[in-house]
Amino acid sequence: PPLYRLKPLDLAVNEAVDNAFWFMIKISLLWFPNEKWFIQIGLEKAKKDNNAAKRVELLNTATVKFFNDLDFLRESFNFRLEQGDGVGANGIVKQMIQQYPESLEPIYYGLKLSLIATGRSSYSQYRSMAAEKGMPVYLIQILDWAFYVLKNQVKESDMQFRELSRRFKSLSYYFIPLDYIAQHIFSAEEEESRKARMLFIDSIDMYALKVLKVHS
Repeated sequence: PPLYRLKPLDLAVNEAVDNAFWFMIKISLLWFPNEKWFIQIGLEKAKKDNNAAKRVELLNTATVKFFNDLDFLRESFNFRLEQGDGVGANGIVKQMIQQYPESLEPIYYGLKLSLIATGRSSYSQYRSMAAEKGMPVYLIQILDWAFYVLKNQVKESDMQFRELSRRFKSLSYYFIPLDYIAQHIFSAEEEESRKARMLFIDSIDMYALKVLKVHS
């Protein structure tokens, strides 16, 4: 039917539809145990509904049935990062590197985790791996700049930004607005700094994934 004819479902109906959906996902995994897309569909709904319990349940199933599947490893990493589980996220990164030794994607995740949660020694380790595996130099240097920004090292951040701007002038269209956001991270206003920090991380993350051709 046309969309204008559809009426919002009341809470009772919504609950019934949800129950039916999760029942069918459960049955489908029994009937088609080697079909990963049922888990993918469930994960999409669980994320949309902010249903952490279902995400954990499905990811646990996925890690048993499809332990080396990159899509599920990526999902597990992102979920642990959202939950503030740095140790668990780092474990996923190491597993990904073992199973996909030629891929830059898990190395980037290690760098991202170091920027957000760990520190200099971890960042240096993953940075060396990134350079060895051929990650684009401009991306590595953007992440170096991000490291100084997110660690509140203002002087080092300014120096790194000037070097970036000098070496990669063609990327000024991106650097200029990103630097504007970075300056707000150094703001004395805590809430302004927090929002700018989240925006800065999200922007660099989307940019890096695009450069590395990762389809998340």
